[in-house]
Amino acid sequence: MVPANSADPAADILEQVGNLVRTIDQKAKIPKAMGRKLLNDETAKVMANKDCIQCYMEIPIADPYRVQQEFYNLNNRIASCLAQNQEYIKRLAIEGKK
Repeated sequence: MVPANSADPAADILEQVGNLVRTIDQKAKIPKAMGRKLLNDETAKVMANKDCIQCYMEIPIADPYRVQQEFYNLNNRIASCLAQNQEYIKRLAIEGKK
């Protein structure tokens, strides 16, 4: 949200997003993933081991109007990856219960 009297609402929103991203980047440290790589490219990574499945996606905000679309695209790719590796994930779950 920006003030109603803002001279350039789009610039204000971009500044707020930039501040949010900097705050998240400073606070969040992505833990080192251990296990088998199910998906590994520049924008999405999925790792699985007997304890957990780690999903990581990176969305550039150079074009703020495409952020939501990129999120949906990467989310679909990760969901597809998990569906393709369903049998492996089941074996990991069984192995983790032992």
